[in-house]
Amino acid sequence: MSEKLPENQDISSPNREDMKTTPTATASQAPEKWDRLRLYLASFLGLFIELAYIRFIPAHVRVVGYYTNVVLIASFLGLGLGFMIASKKIRTEKFLLPLIILIVYASGFFSTVLTVNRANGAEPFWLHINLYKNAATTTGPEMGIGLVVLIHFLLVAISLIPVGQVMGRYFSKFPRLSAYSLDLGGSLTGVVAFGVLSALGATPMLWFGLASVIILFVMCRGWKEKVAGFVLSVCLLMMVWSMGSNEIWSPYYMVELDSSNPDGQVIYVNKTLHQVMVDFDSPNSSIQQTRGLFETAYKAAHSLDDVLIVGAGSGNDVAIALSMGAKHIDAVEIDPVFPVLGRKYHKQHPYDSPKVTLHINDARAYFKTCKKKYDLVVFGTLDSQALMGHLSSIRMDNYIYTVEAFQEARNLLKSRGVIAVFHMSIKEHIYKRIHLLLTANGGPPPLMLEVEKPTLFNYLFLQGEGIPGTPTRGKDQDLFNSLKISTDDWPFLYLEKPSLPWHYGQVIIGMILIALFGSMVVTRGKIRNFDLRLFLLGAGFLLLETKSVTQLSLLFGSTWMVNLLVFSSILLVLFLGNLLVLKWDRSKQQINTKRLFLILVIVLVASAFAPVSWVAGHHPLFRWLLGGLLVAVPIGLAGLIFPLVFRQCKDPQMGFASNLLGAILGGCLEYSTMVFGIRSLTLIAALLYIVASMTRPSDA
Repeated sequence: MSEKLPENQDISSPNREDMKTTPTATASQAPEKWDRLRLYLASFLGLFIELAYIRFIPAHVRVVGYYTNVVLIASFLGLGLGFMIASKKIRTEKFLLPLIILIVYASGFFSTVLTVNRANGAEPFWLHINLYKNAATTTGPEMGIGLVVLIHFLLVAISLIPVGQVMGRYFSKFPRLSAYSLDLGGSLTGVVAFGVLSALGATPMLWFGLASVIILFVMCRGWKEKVAGFVLSVCLLMMVWSMGSNEIWSPYYMVELDSSNPDGQVIYVNKTLHQVMVDFDSPNSSIQQTRGLFETAYKAAHSLDDVLIVGAGSGNDVAIALSMGAKHIDAVEIDPVFPVLGRKYHKQHPYDSPKVTLHINDARAYFKTCKKKYDLVVFGTLDSQALMGHLSSIRMDNYIYTVEAFQEARNLLKSRGVIAVFHMSIKEHIYKRIHLLLTANGGPPPLMLEVEKPTLFNYLFLQGEGIPGTPTRGKDQDLFNSLKISTDDWPFLYLEKPSLPWHYGQVIIGMILIALFGSMVVTRGKIRNFDLRLFLLGAGFLLLETKSVTQLSLLFGSTWMVNLLVFSSILLVLFLGNLLVLKWDRSKQQINTKRLFLILVIVLVASAFAPVSWVAGHHPLFRWLLGGLLVAVPIGLAGLIFPLVFRQCKDPQMGFASNLLGAILGGCLEYSTMVFGIRSLTLIAALLYIVASMTRPSDA
């Protein structure tokens, strides 16, 4: 056992425990030849399977796409519970492949269930309209949002218990900080590997195939288990293949193409209608009506020498711009698959024109780096139907509809330039908020046109010199006065007001109850050596991660590459921080953890009030350097604090489990942004670290 620090001393003295195996490791638990590799691969597997779930489940059960961090929270719960039972004789790893098969089956089953938003209020989803690809198969059972989401939360958590148990078992065979380094290395490799596969358009067959190979090596003992594992792996891959083998997997969606529609090729994402490649040369009256509505925006422009289209998709807006005589078009689209489909299948082949320059980028990122001026800036019907990443409940398109975004767009206009916004608004407060956004910061009142028979959009907003604005009077004015304008700090276009919709509350309460019940079950009601300090650190750190994603998304865009770089960099900084603490141990250097806590809190409070827009307005190199520092400094400090506290805990397995379970609290607190804004994440994280610094350490 390492020496216990005096209560009045806050100096983290070198811990001799880290020079040998942990106190829980007996002679029979001494590391075997391949145990380091097995711990590394188990950590790889935990991250890799989590990311596979995050991509696979929402692709088939669209409501989960609005709650992506639920899968993240469930993963932490499953891994934490697994660590809690690491020393138990029961080997849960034999159930891992059957549990993955169960999740794949459940995704297929719930893809035929029509999910409804029974609360139907503050935040509308595209759930009350049946837009499924196979609509005929989704007219059966109906379920509320909370039930569907919590079922998947429970299944994901249970399926990752075996991975957590294996990680915990190997953890006990090594010095705790050495084991932590192996865990971080495996997690980092898992993130990078999945990111590379996503970039290459790999399908779930490859994801689950790779995971199965690792499971056979890490989880299966003896030839009988390996044969059984191989058979189960084949069954898993056959089930995945049966759920669809012709899809295209972009970095964001599962994309399907339906050629049966006579009005144009239909693109479905995550089995939901997303785009229609309209043949504007068709004599069909409905198509010609749609064409006329599109043309309205281009007729309002004083010139079409330079046109910018954000959310260009498969090319409808580009095709209309070309037909109206645009001389040059910059088309911005975040998903690389849609323009590829447009080149191949759109009847007008808009992307083949030499007048068109395609930019695969986030709209906000393009606004910040663009040096050109435009006669017309067009906002296509940007509706992501998905979230930014696996650490956030912020939709990818939310940062397009903020005061700052429209101001950046206006900055790109020529003296007589025009902004056109197409949108499908299914609630009154949504289109009225867009009207408010356009008039903010001194913008002239926009002309708001409502489409009586909506096709691809139901509202068109036009703003520019000489365009008569739509007045707001009477009852309409009351709603306008009560609406909160969406900003980069509160980017919730679809929320009627700052609040936590009840369906979110149901899910949060359900997740907490499941976590408490699961913890009581695996410990038989006796949770020993629970470490409150590490629990609080887990909650605070998840908020730091979320804050990092949203902050850098504002600076560099919400692209998959930015998310991959952020997640990888965070894990790398943690890895380097742990190595530094190991070096301090060897040199017997004393570190004051309370001082590190104080510096971290000061940095967090300062960064909460630092205007990101100031960083965004500088040279790209400066943005990368300063933006990186805004993320790296607090993450780096947290990365030093955790190993210093972790090496003091009485039980490393329960300590690590406490940290993972703390992330569940952080994930639930993340929803507070709907009420208080993004900045609140940093302040809540600072409060958690303050409480953690005041909590008495659980000394080994």
